[in-house]
Amino acid sequence: MIRDQLLRKQIQAANKQTDSNKDIHETQKPYQRWTPGIRSLLRLRYLAAKKEALIENKQALKYDVDTAEIHNQVSGKLTGKGHIWPVVLTPFFMFPLMLLLAAMAAYGLWMNHNASIERSVFRNDIPAYSDAVYLLKASQAAADIQTNPDILDQIKQNIEEQSETVTAMRTDILNHFDKQTGVADSLSNLFESIQQQEIPPQDLYKLIKQVNDELFINRVPYYLSPMVETADCAHLPLSSFLTRLFGGGTAGSGETCVVYALLSFHVDEFRYYNNDSEDHLAFFTRRLDGLPLNENVLGKVHLGDDSAQILLSNIDATSANSTIALEGGQLQTKLMPQGMPDVYGLESIARRLQSSVVDQYADELNQSWQWKLESVWQKITGSESSVLPQATAKLQRRVADATAFHEVQHLIDQFNDLQEPEWFNESLEKVAVNAPISPQFSNHVLWELSAFFTHLAYGEELKGILLNEFAAITLNPLLQDQPHYYSIRLLFPILHQMHLGTLGDTPPDPALTLSDVARSYKYLAQHVDNLDQISRDAYAQLFGTPLPDIELTDSRLREARPKFN
Repeated sequence: MIRDQLLRKQIQAANKQTDSNKDIHETQKPYQRWTPGIRSLLRLRYLAAKKEALIENKQALKYDVDTAEIHNQVSGKLTGKGHIWPVVLTPFFMFPLMLLLAAMAAYGLWMNHNASIERSVFRNDIPAYSDAVYLLKASQAAADIQTNPDILDQIKQNIEEQSETVTAMRTDILNHFDKQTGVADSLSNLFESIQQQEIPPQDLYKLIKQVNDELFINRVPYYLSPMVETADCAHLPLSSFLTRLFGGGTAGSGETCVVYALLSFHVDEFRYYNNDSEDHLAFFTRRLDGLPLNENVLGKVHLGDDSAQILLSNIDATSANSTIALEGGQLQTKLMPQGMPDVYGLESIARRLQSSVVDQYADELNQSWQWKLESVWQKITGSESSVLPQATAKLQRRVADATAFHEVQHLIDQFNDLQEPEWFNESLEKVAVNAPISPQFSNHVLWELSAFFTHLAYGEELKGILLNEFAAITLNPLLQDQPHYYSIRLLFPILHQMHLGTLGDTPPDPALTLSDVARSYKYLAQHVDNLDQISRDAYAQLFGTPLPDIELTDSRLREARPKFN
């Protein structure tokens, strides 16, 4: 019994001694001044340093070291290595830092929200507004020709409701730009004008240019472009008339209805091109609106505009249709129009010209370190992939690059007033014998011919693919109402004759038949590498002046221009 009491006292004494030697730094208490979450890290760091000190004491055969001395040793280790936990981790600095980060995150979300709203304005609201205006115009035109009183009353009620809708939509759009007065004013002028009964196409182009200029100045990365067509009102289907009619006139026979649509685009990039110290602006745009309309062009310049538009969505679609990567590395071409037999054997040539470029891109990708790393990862994961999709994507980018030179040439010719050579009318009349050519249409053909020379001259490795694209245009009889169709009928024989040395002082003979096109195409396909120089030489001989020198301007040298994010 006495022995048990002595043992109990000894245990109690040992516990008291343990409590007195207990290291408070192993608890959370000394770290209360630190930010929650940091406390545990500090405690773990102390325990690691203490463990290191105990091991050193053991190796030195020191077993009677008390807690205070151990703590001093640990403190020396921590301070000797520099304080690992900077002062900014204390609540005094940490809480404001966390508030700042939270504010930055909130600002980012707010900016993203505004960007989403802005994108919706151009993707949805402005096209919907233009549709509402067209519907209102159509109802007003329908009221002018309606004689049934009951139907007329219903149309007038619809007009009143549609007017309220148009006004509300217009207000909502303009309110979004209340802090960008230039954009709001230019949009307001555009909206006021398109609600008038009649507006000439050229006036509409000027108003839209004002909007695009303000968007550019205010760093709003969007772009508007009109699509204009004319049709006899009596021949216009009722559903289309009610949906897309814009402008005045009645639906009587012989009356002309002007059909408009406002297309919206996102500006992915813009570039400046220089010619004779004159800068020319090109917008690289991607289609936003969902209107079922397609202009089927890769780029365009509106008459009187001082900037060009590159249509990346159309380029992507064209590349996807004409160079689809297939199994075994084959490339499908789309040179001949659908339903037209390849009686001249052109498809195999086109496929060779395309595949040579895409194969070149594929070889470059295969040699890149990115693809080599990806190949290693594929072996590890057991997956397989081809470089052809990436090569096709590069092709799309390069086609956009070449298209920009074509459109910039339009800007140069427009503002330098490209003079019509003496031979031009005679050659054009030969190829367009069954299609009366107006002076305006003739000028358009001339501008396209000039731009196609530039297109090839700056095509670099794409000259063969461009040759295919040009041939596809002039082989399609459905495009005979397009200036491009006739300009290529002039271009191919000119290049052919230039290389043969037979292009003299007499007007060049155009390609009058598909056989003529095929013959020149086959010959030029054998001399693709020389097409750039042939184009320059032919242009200089036919126009009496060298082909303009166009240079992409380094964006870093233009600090004053606005930049898109």
